Amino acid sequence: MRNYSFEFYKIELSSPNLCTFAFTSTPYQILCGRSLSSVKQVIIDAEMLANYSEPPLVLLTWLFDLANITSLTVSASTLQVS
Repeated sequence: MRNYSFEFYKIELSSPNLCTFAFTSTPYQILCGRSLSSVKQVIIDAEMLANYSEPPLVLLTWLFDLANITSLTVSASTLQVS
């Protein structure tokens, strides 16, 4: 998923067979949905805008929501955000 729109604040997933969730963008959306336990691999490449004074805490909530993952890949820029 790549998002460059600030028009929505929630990512709702309804994919019981989704195995991989990849996200590239500025992470400010709440992640919710059914059957997130099927997601086993997560790839996050967070992009921060210059006007953000603090990193978004939403990344931490995503990890709680995706608690059953077996593989997590984050970019260097994501590590700097967190």
